[in-house]
Amino acid sequence: MWHSFAEAFSFPFMRNALWGSLLIGIISSIIGVYVVLRRIAFLGIGLAQVSSLGVAIATYFGLNKNFLSLLLVLLCLLLLVIATRGKEKVPKEALIGVIYSFALALSLLFLSKSAKGEAGVMESLFGNLLAIHKADIRNLAIVFLPIALVYILFNKEITATSFDAETSRAMGLNTRLWDFVFYFTVGIVIAYSTRLSGVFFSFSMLVIPPFIALLSSRSLGSSFIISLLVTIPSVILGLYFSYIWDFPPSGMIVALLFVFLLLATLIARR
Repeated sequence: MWHSFAEAFSFPFMRNALWGSLLIGIISSIIGVYVVLRRIAFLGIGLAQVSSLGVAIATYFGLNKNFLSLLLVLLCLLLLVIATRGKEKVPKEALIGVIYSFALALSLLFLSKSAKGEAGVMESLFGNLLAIHKADIRNLAIVFLPIALVYILFNKEITATSFDAETSRAMGLNTRLWDFVFYFTVGIVIAYSTRLSGVFFSFSMLVIPPFIALLSSRSLGSSFIISLLVTIPSVILGLYFSYIWDFPPSGMIVALLFVFLLLATLIARR
């Protein structure tokens, strides 16, 4: 087994997939805890699809994929804030559903006219972790490491705003600022991860490990640790099993996350 394990990651494309998936998984599992706590998990798949639309448009017109994906995601977040502010009759979940459907429809239209055709649609939804390059890993590190630093340095402010915005506001905390920081960083992470890994993988890593962690932990601090402990082995073993059994790596990784979820559910019932 160990010989096969070493053999699997002896190839450059497997090592690139490993480091790229770990970077996406680690940062997603950190900010995903706040996404699940705020009960806005559906926002993840909505923004992921908007990011995918940016990739589709950029591919069709020959534009910069990272820039257009990020731009559309940030415009989508701005639309959500403006359209739902002070309007109880327009819940965010419903608007996110509308945006998701609209973005998916446009993605299909643009990709159907691109050179990739149906393959482009599949890549948009499910990604291709094995196509990650060293330059992609460098870009992910440049973008994600400062975001991780923000969550480490300002953990108290982001946590307080996520748990009880009204109380935090009464205590003098600028909740609008920290809400902006939160949504802005979520948008950046989703935009960059979706372009490389697809809607399915980026959304799964944003929601499933934090959900398992919050189900298993007794404190917020331990939930971050559990989320990472679930993510890292799932990525490593998922890539390894996908190599020896010839399965799609993103599907194999998420399947292992489901195994962790079953174990966490059984442990939580005891």
